[in-house]
Amino acid sequence: MITEAGRVKLLDFGLAKLDQDSAAEGDATRSLDPLTKVGSFVGTAAYMSPEQAESRPVSARSDVFSFGAVLYEMLAGRQAFSGRTLAALAYAVVHKEPAQLAALRPDAPRELVHVIERALAKDPRKRYASAFEMHREIAALAEAAPPRRPIRSRLAAAVLLAAAVPSLSWWVWNQSKVRWAHEKALPEVVRLTDQGSYLAAYDLARRAQRWIGGDPILSKEWLEFTQPISFETDPPGARVRYQEYAATANEWRELGRTPVRNARIPRAVFRWRIELPDYVTADLAGRTPPPRLHLYRPGEGPTDMVYVMPGRFAPPLGLLGALPARDMPGFWMDKFEVTNRQFKSFVDAGGYQKPAFWNQRFTKDGKVVSWEQAMALFRDSTGRPGPATWEAGTYAEGKDDFPVSGVSWYEAEAYAQFAGKQLPTYYHWHRAAVTPLAASIVPLSNFSKTGPARVGERSAMSPWGTFDMAGNVREWTATENQGTRYILGGGWSDMTYAFPWAVWLSPWDRAPENGFRCVKYDGALPQDLAAPLLPSIRDPNAQKPVSDEAFRVFRSLYAREPAQLDSRIEASDESPQYWVRQKVSYNTGSAEERMAAVLLIPKQMRRPLEAIIYVPGSGSLTARSLDQAVDNLAPQLDFLMKSGRAMIFPTLWGTFERQAGLQELQHNRQAVMQWVHDIGATIDYLQSRSELDAGRIGYLGFSMGSRLGTILVALEPRTRVAVFLDGGIPFMPRSPEADELNFAPRVRVPVLMVNGRFDQIWPALLSQAPLYRLLGPPAKDKKYVLLDTSHGVLARKGEVAREVMDWLDHYLGPAGS
Repeated sequence: MITEAGRVKLLDFGLAKLDQDSAAEGDATRSLDPLTKVGSFVGTAAYMSPEQAESRPVSARSDVFSFGAVLYEMLAGRQAFSGRTLAALAYAVVHKEPAQLAALRPDAPRELVHVIERALAKDPRKRYASAFEMHREIAALAEAAPPRRPIRSRLAAAVLLAAAVPSLSWWVWNQSKVRWAHEKALPEVVRLTDQGSYLAAYDLARRAQRWIGGDPILSKEWLEFTQPISFETDPPGARVRYQEYAATANEWRELGRTPVRNARIPRAVFRWRIELPDYVTADLAGRTPPPRLHLYRPGEGPTDMVYVMPGRFAPPLGLLGALPARDMPGFWMDKFEVTNRQFKSFVDAGGYQKPAFWNQRFTKDGKVVSWEQAMALFRDSTGRPGPATWEAGTYAEGKDDFPVSGVSWYEAEAYAQFAGKQLPTYYHWHRAAVTPLAASIVPLSNFSKTGPARVGERSAMSPWGTFDMAGNVREWTATENQGTRYILGGGWSDMTYAFPWAVWLSPWDRAPENGFRCVKYDGALPQDLAAPLLPSIRDPNAQKPVSDEAFRVFRSLYAREPAQLDSRIEASDESPQYWVRQKVSYNTGSAEERMAAVLLIPKQMRRPLEAIIYVPGSGSLTARSLDQAVDNLAPQLDFLMKSGRAMIFPTLWGTFERQAGLQELQHNRQAVMQWVHDIGATIDYLQSRSELDAGRIGYLGFSMGSRLGTILVALEPRTRVAVFLDGGIPFMPRSPEADELNFAPRVRVPVLMVNGRFDQIWPALLSQAPLYRLLGPPAKDKKYVLLDTSHGVLARKGEVAREVMDWLDHYLGPAGS
């Protein structure tokens, strides 16, 4: 607008509503409310582009049209398009040409008229590509115009253009960001989420939210790659920051102040820093902090120790089998391994001369050894008292803050007595170490093969704030195993997957990798935590499967007749984007009740479809809802449905709604019989569905499902291919007719195994490798993939998806083929 004094007033550069009192009666261009209505376009109709009026996709060229309409009105003194109703006005914008400017303003520069006419082209491709391109041409006209012909209308146009171009440029820039968010960022967020790169998806989505915050796809993906978090501190008001666990820069993200309620963070492992003035800063690690964290003032706790909170805890399943969960009181643990400097204080205090520090009875080869005889064995490389790695009664120069090493269990126990502490039990060490996070911890740990590192030099921090529990030196514990003692975490010379292993050595062992750290308990140590742990395991590498003749007898025990299905579709849901979800039920053919299953059928894919049977892990033995389990699993396995394959999730006997109090490692022939009937009935059902291909059925098992797959696939010839995720041969002995070790060689179909290198449940060398060796297919038809994860390879969803889909494409054929 131009005032009477000739000044330009920029009144509006966005969506606005004209004051109705000043609207000209009957003039649709002024009396219509341009604000958003349900089912309508948004904007002032007289200045809309044709594509905007028709609700077609818009671009920067749409803004060029709108600006051309403004310039037209400035020169012509009338709007380019008009109509008494909104429909008539929209029709004019789309179909009618405005009156020629040359006729309305003969004095207007011909070049400027051409610019406006090009901007008002109905076809977006014939307009300027952007306002910047249009601006350059008008600026060139202004420079070339003779100075003797400054007409007021040209001057007004130039002035208004100078004022409007910055705001229009901002609008074009804003629209370009919206297009970037929709066309670039959102597909990349979906891709990153699908491959399990949740932190990268989170960061990109946060950028896109500024431009398309209400987008339904972005909102759906947000729930996939984030997790809820709520926790509090005592006292409240602590500042909470977090950073990616493996971050190399000191870059922290702000979460807020405690209490934190219903926030959402990426699904990833983080370092957490919780700070409150006058209190010791808490450094933790994990996906989230504990629900409630007590903060301590300086001096309230022992120096250089961290507090591990009380809770119910069971060490990870592994070489010792399933250990019972225990209620564990809180305790303090050394932040770092005991150093040479600290151990030297024990030596200098007469540690090897005072029997008071040595309160354990010495036994060797079943015989009692006197204190004097024992001390004669605890000598350094020069014959002086001290660790085996020392010389002349001391450690090498510059090694003050390196972990003491080359010590026996007896020496570690004596130092703990001297320091007023204790060695941790097997339970306490695992409670602090949290070996299921090995995939994050191990890559930052010292498994260098060259020697120990200075304590804390590596950034491998365990969840409660201890360092170097993986690698560097092995750490003695107080727990006994038939005359030996457990020493955990692995040392600098061990393989990286030693972190979660249970290892026991003679208490006299003084290998260069042997070190320790100490604990302090809040009270007396409960006896059930101090008790010896006796492994009742077998070595699968040393076992031999039964003969073919014996196995034929075993196979006959599981013979079944096809089930009279009486199948029903109980419910159907077509709301998922990529598949139809059906809840179905059918008879199993055994004396058991009907079995429910969830079937996911891809939409708009060529029929008949390949079908994959999914058998879950041991969590299904205690979970109560199949539907909820499928809700959790579908996002992890959606690559199968997106690739055009159907999936069925049966409620096997003992799982979900059919629980039977079954323990994972204690199944018998009766349990196996039920599973064989269930899988057989499931295949019967799949073959009864016309949209599914009866000849292309695969098996996918996770953890327990992979272990059982060695039995179920061996006994069910209608499965064409198998994928075992996180599987292995069990250590626990069982009856031969229900032993996976005897069935694995009878699996003949192609098998893909995908496992974690740091699997704390099925260790790579002692469980995974024996299974792969035993499997029956020829070498070309079986594959063993090791990923840098602990138990739970779907944490690397992208890599798993690539391996699984390539395998299925090769042996079942591409989906839809």
